[in-house]
Amino acid sequence: MKKNILGKSGIEVSRLCYGTLALSVYHANLKLDAACDLLIHAYTNKGISFWDTAELYETYQAIGLALNKMGQPDDIVISSRSYAKTYDDMILSVDNCLKSLNKKNIEI
Repeated sequence: MKKNILGKSGIEVSRLCYGTLALSVYHANLKLDAACDLLIHAYTNKGISFWDTAELYETYQAIGLALNKMGQPDDIVISSRSYAKTYDDMILSVDNCLKSLNKKNIEI
């Protein structure tokens, strides 16, 4: 999979981004293992290393499981969003994302 630098950020991302809303209860409503398997397939077989999510999607568990099963690859870039309205709520939202994905930081 060809990769590009995202704007002026210096972050290298795959040309395709896996939008995880499609895995969620709002779309396909996939079971945890099926969602995890799709993410692993996208990365290992298709080279898709840019994954988009949001707290609202409720896909952190599947993403975290996939990352852990693959040994937390360094080249996967996670983009996430929160609809927190206060600083304190945003801190809680970011902490929830980091814990759920077993990561020290989120790239975007």
